[in-house]
Amino acid sequence: TDAAVTAVAKEFGVQVRRNGLQHGHRDGAARIAANYGDALRWAIEERFPEAPGVIIVEDDLLFSPDFGQYFNEVAAPLLDTDPTVFVVSAWNDNGFFAQADKRELRRSVWFPGLGWLLPRHLWIHELGPKWPKSHWDHWLRDKKQHKGRETVYPAVPRTYHN
Repeated sequence: TDAAVTAVAKEFGVQVRRNGLQHGHRDGAARIAANYGDALRWAIEERFPEAPGVIIVEDDLLFSPDFGQYFNEVAAPLLDTDPTVFVVSAWNDNGFFAQADKRELRRSVWFPGLGWLLPRHLWIHELGPKWPKSHWDHWLRDKKQHKGRETVYPAVPRTYHN
């Protein structure tokens, strides 16, 4: 419930913001795209205007102990130095701890989501001005958006979709 979410957020000192979007009779994919767009605009343009990017997570993800370290020490520097990187994800659909080196990174034009770092410049100059009305994740996988740039993701996932 909203009250339960607000109580937990308050307990951790997290600000709760209601987006106020009027959804009418839009389908689920349109509501989700509108919510993501609104949240990203607010986070990047209003709440954290000096941040170099934002990490997007969903409420049903579990995180590895080194989730923050992965983004701070691996993802952010990569986005600053490699123009062929689109975004960095913490998710790997096919990753298993026992079968890979947790330091290994992989690349793909496929956008996996599920815990990812969006650079400010990408939102401000490319994605934000033309954010889609529906199916935002499919839209990000389109070559018109990634322009051949790749998503970097770990061999061992740093998130678990619960």
